[in-house]
Amino acid sequence: MTLMNLLASRASRMKASEIRELLKLLDQPDIISFAGGIPDPALFPADAISDAYA
Repeated sequence: MTLMNLLASRASRMKASEIRELLKLLDQPDIISFAGGIPDPALFPADAISDAYA
């Protein structure tokens, strides 16, 4: 068995990532994510931050 055949057979058995499927939901405007690390950008005090660095 060649390396290419081995890789092809392993790749054909791969399942779709459930995490990737969940992340697709974040693109929908009616979804509110409470996941850590992905806060709503509208919640950042952009004006206050801008003033602090002015």
